[in-house]
Amino acid sequence: MAITFKDQVAIVTGAGGGLGRCHALDLAK
Repeated sequence: MAITFKDQVAIVTGAGGGLGRCHALDLAK
């Protein structure tokens, strides 16, 4: 089961580095 964020807004806190950065970059794809 995949979670999709198409046509949605996701806010990632702590996206400056580490795990938050990885999540932010992945969601931006």
